[in-house]
Amino acid sequence: MNNDAVKTKVNLSMKMFSFLQVGKKQVHFADTSIAVSKEQSLLIKKGNSLWTELLDIENDYYCKLLFFSESKL
Repeated sequence: MNNDAVKTKVNLSMKMFSFLQVGKKQVHFADTSIAVSKEQSLLIKKGNSLWTELLDIENDYYCKLLFFSESKL
C-alpha cells in the first residue's frame, strides 16, 4: 500500500453492504472505527460515517456497494 488515501464523509439514506475487492477501507462512526480487508464484507446502517479508502500501488481501489431499504429486507 502507498500513502494515497481518499477520505469521504457519507450520509447514507439506506442500508448498505460493502464488498471490498481491491485495496483497504476504514469506516469511522461516532463511537467506533472499523478496518476492512478484501476478505471481509461490511453491513452499514443508514446515517453518518467517514470512509477512508487506502489505494494500492499496483491496482486501483475497487469496492462493490449494494444499497437496500428496510422494507426490501
